[in-house]
Amino acid sequence: MKPFLLLIIFISSNLFADSRNCPDNFSPNPQYTGGASQDECYPSEFVYYSSTRQGFYMFLEVVINDFQISSDDWVAAFNGETCVGARQWGSCGGDLACDVPVLGDDFSDFCDGYMNDGDIPVFKIYDTSENTYITATSSEYVPWYSGMTEVVDILYSSLDIEGCTDSFACNYDPYANISDGSCEYCSCEIDSQIVNSWDTDNDGVLDNYNFFEFNGSISSSIFVNNEIIVSQNDMLAAYINGELRGVANPAEPIPFGPYIGEYMFQMMIYSNQASGENINFNYYHSESDRIFCLNESTEFFANMVIGDVTNPFSFIFPDDWLNVEQMPSTFNISSIYPNPFNPSVNITFNVENPSNVVFNFYNVKGSIVDKIDYGFVSSGTFNFTWSPKKLPSGNYFIVMSDGVNFYRDKLTFIK
Repeated sequence: MKPFLLLIIFISSNLFADSRNCPDNFSPNPQYTGGASQDECYPSEFVYYSSTRQGFYMFLEVVINDFQISSDDWVAAFNGETCVGARQWGSCGGDLACDVPVLGDDFSDFCDGYMNDGDIPVFKIYDTSENTYITATSSEYVPWYSGMTEVVDILYSSLDIEGCTDSFACNYDPYANISDGSCEYCSCEIDSQIVNSWDTDNDGVLDNYNFFEFNGSISSSIFVNNEIIVSQNDMLAAYINGELRGVANPAEPIPFGPYIGEYMFQMMIYSNQASGENINFNYYHSESDRIFCLNESTEFFANMVIGDVTNPFSFIFPDDWLNVEQMPSTFNISSIYPNPFNPSVNITFNVENPSNVVFNFYNVKGSIVDKIDYGFVSSGTFNFTWSPKKLPSGNYFIVMSDGVNFYRDKLTFIK
């Protein structure tokens, strides 16, 4: 392309740039003309101009701290300090591999310092979520030449990144390799597999209890409408500043008193401070296979004894505690009609990927009252009828699952 033509494109594209708003930390593409294949904005350090001389490096993997970069991240090539090409990883249509354009010097005013035959580019990764530029290393040093397309196994990088390193946390950062204590667990539905780490030897006691100087006890249970919902396979965990400090399985059914026959938790909690630390609790409800962050908390003090079988420390759930919808529209219950219903209800659901679909029905205490194994279905919309003839009037919850995804909704049965 002739220099004066590039100048015309540069001037006209600046007119487009004046009317465009790029995200924070991004800059307008100086040659953007509205084409479908063009990037409207680049990470600020990855801005470059087109050239008539170009080559491509096809990376099979690009990783930060051993984790594949996300579709929002970018890879750019540099010749010294000059950016000579960039690609957003997700722009390759979801393919595992992605090619990065690397442009050469075609003797135009805009391409000074670009690649010449035999030069070896260096690469950088832009981690969009962290707004961080990271120098990367290619597994092969391949000289550049115009018209090339070379496949390279991996582009890797390492960087000390602070963040939440617990894969079970809601704000887990897969790139982080230094914990900054920011992990939190109550803004999402916690992965139920975390219970495997609560008590690895299944003895009902904190695994590393001998690391702590002080302890105390708490007797507690979970209530909905003044009724205990705890069952034999449930678990309770206590946390102080995000660190596990106590675990408990339900004790034997209470043999006497106002809660005879019900289950409670009798937990030992540990600390290296005699007092002043706040205790938060997570509850695993085995029948729904869910973990809940409990609202109630208490303060630790050495040798404390809180609650007993006649007056337990109470965690209170609302009566619609199972009614949480968190799955996308591609796997959902689209219609429950009529609702409220009597004597039966029509349920319509959507499935994107072929799978075996099962429906569990719960009462407000979280106990399973019915189950329908719909069977294997292809993608599409399906329906069935539920007739709970032997159940009392009340609120119920339906959980649709294919073993990986879950979708929940609420029904009301009126006799």
